[in-house]
Amino acid sequence: MDILIDASRNRSGGAISHILGILNDGINPSVYGIKKVYVCSYSKLLNRINDKPWLCKVNHIFLEKSIFHQLIWQIFILPRYFKNRKINVCLYTDASAYVMIKNSIVMSRDMLSFEPGHIDLFPNFKDRLRLKIIGWLQIRSMRKAKNVVFLTKYAKYVISKYTGSLNSVSIIPHGLKNNFINVWKHRKELSKPISIIYVSNASHYKHHINVLKAVKEINKKGIDVKLNLIGANIGPASTKLQNAIKIEDAKSYVRTTKFMNADEIVEELKTADLGIFASSCENMPNTLIEMMGSGIPIACSNRGPMLEVLGTSNFTFNPFKSSEIYDVLMDMINNYETAKMHGKICLERSKKFSWVKCSKDTFKNISELEFDNYLN
Repeated sequence: MDILIDASRNRSGGAISHILGILNDGINPSVYGIKKVYVCSYSKLLNRINDKPWLCKVNHIFLEKSIFHQLIWQIFILPRYFKNRKINVCLYTDASAYVMIKNSIVMSRDMLSFEPGHIDLFPNFKDRLRLKIIGWLQIRSMRKAKNVVFLTKYAKYVISKYTGSLNSVSIIPHGLKNNFINVWKHRKELSKPISIIYVSNASHYKHHINVLKAVKEINKKGIDVKLNLIGANIGPASTKLQNAIKIEDAKSYVRTTKFMNADEIVEELKTADLGIFASSCENMPNTLIEMMGSGIPIACSNRGPMLEVLGTSNFTFNPFKSSEIYDVLMDMINNYETAKMHGKICLERSKKFSWVKCSKDTFKNISELEFDNYLN
């Protein structure tokens, strides 16, 4: 069969990592009887995808423009392209796509519209409305699809409450790039000052301010701690975070940066003592998996799929409570040898996540599904 991957909406870090992972670092899909893979996206992403004999890159001027143009492309242009080339299956890599093709698979990668209470964290009405519209689009797409791919069991459990019974479902986790594996070298003792790293853009469900307050309390105890918030200069809550840093008088021990690429993040992880991940809403937390792969000791949120991904509840906290974040970080500082063992356990756990496996599972899943014998 021939398949088409609609990656036109792959704009976030996780979505971009996914398409690059299964195509650049994955397998040749001919193993599963797939002769040709058409991938549709905007030029900036297509340029990052390696050329392959079985791969055809497809671009359209509408994919370089606004979300309105992207939807027009999905509704009117994509189905015609699919039919004219007699392609068998379409994989939509974002469930908020407007699905018009009957032989379709849809990937669920966004939880914000479904995690109870999280839409209300956004103070802007337009943001809340956008999330509700995205939720409606995702429910529609998942109900129409022949198969829905979830990234975690947790995501399947929560979202299925909204969609009801679906035609079929699969769980295929994302992978981990090899350049993260075991880059953190275990130290005999903590650095002075202690360096804590959190890799995430600033959003209302990432709880940067609660992390900031916890670190402030540690410093008040006379323990010198620096907090590196990598990527926190962008995001809907970045201004709120910068204001909080001023209010808490935290400029001397808090560093925020712009978005960094994978190689830059690896270098940041190498020099940190502890990692933290404080999000309360994820479909699958890519930056958490990267920290796990590095081997750094991690303090982690106990919400969403985080415990499923970690495989342990050690050194976890309620991200809505800065006091719990403080307690866990102090526990790790006071029991650093135990924390380092925790990092080793997370490193071993991270080995179950690979782009080769994700690629195999993705193409195997497509090959084993039963589709209608008509083309669109």
